[in-house]
Amino acid sequence: VQPSSISADLEFLASELMAGRNTPSPELELAANYLLSRVQRMGLQPGAAGRWFQEYPLERTRMSTESRLWIEVGDVRLEHEPLTGYLLFDRSRGTFAREGACVGIGDGSKPTLAALPEGTLEGLWAVARQRPEHLQSVRRRLQKSGAVGLLILSEETREDEKDESSLTATTRKALDGNVSLALPAKIGGDDAPVAKSRRRKREPFPILGLRPGATARLFAEFGSPDCAPGVSLELRVHAERVVDTETLHVRNLCALLPGSDPGRAADVILCSAHYDHVGVRRGETYPGADDNASGTAGLLALAEASVARGPLDRSVLFVWLSGEEKGLWGSKAYCQDPPLGPGLRVVANLNIDMIGRTRAEDLYITPSADHEAFNPFAGLVYELAPAEGFGPLISQDEFYSASDHYNFAKLLEVPVVFLSTGDHPDYHKPTDTVDKLDVSKIARVVRLGLRVLDATPALEFARAEATR
Repeated sequence: VQPSSISADLEFLASELMAGRNTPSPELELAANYLLSRVQRMGLQPGAAGRWFQEYPLERTRMSTESRLWIEVGDVRLEHEPLTGYLLFDRSRGTFAREGACVGIGDGSKPTLAALPEGTLEGLWAVARQRPEHLQSVRRRLQKSGAVGLLILSEETREDEKDESSLTATTRKALDGNVSLALPAKIGGDDAPVAKSRRRKREPFPILGLRPGATARLFAEFGSPDCAPGVSLELRVHAERVVDTETLHVRNLCALLPGSDPGRAADVILCSAHYDHVGVRRGETYPGADDNASGTAGLLALAEASVARGPLDRSVLFVWLSGEEKGLWGSKAYCQDPPLGPGLRVVANLNIDMIGRTRAEDLYITPSADHEAFNPFAGLVYELAPAEGFGPLISQDEFYSASDHYNFAKLLEVPVVFLSTGDHPDYHKPTDTVDKLDVSKIARVVRLGLRVLDATPALEFARAEATR
């Protein structure tokens, strides 16, 4: 295990050039290609059914710049474009067209809306002169009352740059696009469902706010409307949101070290680390040095050391996963359709994530000896950690579902162990930089991983179903 090699990998993966390795992004693809170049030089074999990469689909929905808001008074129509003319305050993603007359709702508070006669808002746009408090509660009440949308006539100019950025964030994100995992609905057969998002799709309910300049133009043309509760306005609103959808693909890198024992080589111990991070936010790069350039570089070092040591009786598969920060996407895609060769089966998973910070002797583990999922594979870490200078292992069972090992345990039902060196104040911040990493500690975690792999011949693993 060469600390100098780990340092070189870290410097590249967490550099400004990599722009935080967001999923999806050109920089994530660059990172994947870098990792490929490294493993090809080691003498490993392609581990995704004869290929290096497993691709999986994402869906990006993006609000088209053709979306518009029109406000009519008599024969005069004022047209507004998103961001420059109006902002979105709802997070619904669907296409819609809403047209209707308008009625005032005052401050939009619960007592105000409750006092309106039944049917007052049916089929109409609700209009407020300022953004109501508890906006999502207001949305639910308006939607229940039959309103078709809420228009806010904003007059206040935001002078604070941070406040303005926060105000426009939803609109900018809608224009930039929302990305989601787009896997098929089934795993492992017709009767086994993949874990699905619990977010229920709801009917779009537009909440739109005119920018102060657009509001001033409206008032200059037609006067300032009375938005008292229940007062009909001489305005007619037509809002149209056009959403474009495209399919993208991102990649997991899979590199195989075949086992030497014909009776055991079909059993695969999968070692994983995610190589993505959170990208650029508000113009600042989040380098993700510890999270998880440390684990990514550590897995490269583990693969390199494993090749130098020679094959085990079982096969070892090294997998660099994308999309972890978005919701464990890469491991979910892997488990939905493990791209192993015929007859191979995953029997265990060692996952490393954030392995370069905190005190030299601190090492965190889940499942710990107190966890219901504790297993003999995890037990090897307890046995072998002192040899690398680690003190008593610290439980991180509260994070059992927080990294990719969770999907291997839940969806493939194999024993797992997740190692990290713990949380720190720079987590998911631009300050998670390479200079704060303890490279010697990363090397020790890697050597511990190598010790664990070397000890696995003494373990018996359950015979999971093989791939066909």
